[in-house]
Order: sequence, then C-alpha cells, then structure tokens
Amino acid sequence: MIALADQPLVGAAAVRRLLAAHASGAVAAVASYGGQPRNPVLLHRAIWAEVSALAHSDVGARAWLRANPDRVVMVPCDGTGSPDDVDTPADLARLVGSDGWPLTAPGASQPPRVDPQS
Repeated sequence: MIALADQPLVGAAAVRRLLAAHASGAVAAVASYGGQPRNPVLLHRAIWAEVSALAHSDVGARAWLRANPDRVVMVPCDGTGSPDDVDTPADLARLVGSDGWPLTAPGASQPPRVDPQS
C-alpha cells in the first residue's frame, strides 16, 4: 500500500476498498476520486520488481501503472474522504475548518478540544 503522508483526509474506507480489490485478485488497485486516479495505491508483491525498474525520482509507480492499464483496477473512493494534498501553508489553511480544527474524513471523530489556558 502506498499512502502519502501529505493527504491527511484519505479515509480508512478507501484503504478498505483497495484491500478488497486486492483480495479479489487485483495486482494493482488505484483509488479514484471523481474518476481520476489518485493515492492510495495497492501493489501486489508479484509486481514490485517491475514497478521498481520503472520508478524514478518522485513519480514512483506512475510509469508502471500507465504502461499496464490492463493490470490496473480503478477503485472508486468518492465519499470516503479527500485526496487533497497539504504541500503548502495555504493548502493547510484551506483544509482547516472555520472553528480552527482540521476537517476530518467521513466517519472520523473530531479531536477533543483542549483549553490552552488550563
């Protein structure tokens, strides 16, 4: 499973969907949001060497995935969270709710409020 740390709102349900696709025989399962491939991505151990041979820089498995569309299962993950990246302070500000707490993926609970005065 390849999941990026800068996508904090990817929901656990997306991961479960990828695991289900893998259990059904997918060698490469890619989360899609709005029909577009995004992360996370699940790659079966049997293709790791092939993926590694094509991976370079920060594009990772992208070359292998594009070269092998017949072996890739797109897994719709709309409604399970958000694949939005947090790469800049502006990105973080966009993902923080008006009450100052980070937005959470569907089904997740808000963190407890802590009074900084106590």
